[in-house]
Amino acid sequence: MSKIIRFTAGALLGGIFGAGLALLLAPYNGTELRGRITDTAQGVFTDIQQAANERRAILEQDLARLRSPRQ
Repeated sequence: MSKIIRFTAGALLGGIFGAGLALLLAPYNGTELRGRITDTAQGVFTDIQQAANERRAILEQDLARLRSPRQ
């Protein structure tokens, strides 16, 4: 039981320490950093949507081919 408690305490302390260092060493101020994160997240979301739409089109073509009567 003590191993689990020590691990959890170490993980929490490490997370707090890492977050503090990240805030102190961040190359951008808060507003600019949030804007960059938002832009990156929107770009990733757009890329995922585009890939999903392309894959859906391919799967719909395959389904139509499989449903068509064989000749």
